[in-house]
Amino acid sequence: AKAVKNALGGTVNDVILAAVTGALRALLLARGEAVKGLTLRAMVPVSTRDDAKQTALGNQVSMFFLDLPIGLADPARRLRRITAATKELKSSQQAVAATALMSSAQWAPPTLHGLAARLLARQRVVNLVVSNVPGPQVPLYLDGARLLVAFPVMPLGEQMALSVAVTSLSGVMGFGFTTDWDTGTDIDELSDGLLQAFDELKKAAEAKASPR
Repeated sequence: AKAVKNALGGTVNDVILAAVTGALRALLLARGEAVKGLTLRAMVPVSTRDDAKQTALGNQVSMFFLDLPIGLADPARRLRRITAATKELKSSQQAVAATALMSSAQWAPPTLHGLAARLLARQRVVNLVVSNVPGPQVPLYLDGARLLVAFPVMPLGEQMALSVAVTSLSGVMGFGFTTDWDTGTDIDELSDGLLQAFDELKKAAEAKASPR
């Protein structure tokens, strides 16, 4: 993800959103659904603390709404569209004083995913939620055994059939998909599509980095 954002622009969170977009596109195509011109609206939780408030007690989490460009076939174009949109949203008043996407490692990832879930429960105008919470980037151990990856779980809102939660630990991302039982029976397609989407983004980054 870092190599992709370094080559193609944006942030690690933008790359995650682009990969989720690619996975959703692959899922819908596997279902035989039309995706031309399609967007799906995601709720993306954000931190609303500025630097002066990083040591204050309590969690301050808001959200913004982002239209994921499912209809774009080119992975680099999807990332550029998302990067432009997140830059605009972060500079607007939609998420007041937002300075980083869940970027404070001092907050426990389960707490922030839980706050996002409570925000989600009140929403009626989104298709899914994508919550990315970086965890500690140093190795963690329990009784001598190293924690390799954490797969977060986020509940669904009443009007939503999919949530995607991401937690990174020591450089490894764990993706947790929660879907409605009736509408998400093909969830394996979503996880397979995510791997494919990351591979496409990696190839696009390598192509840009390679000399002509």
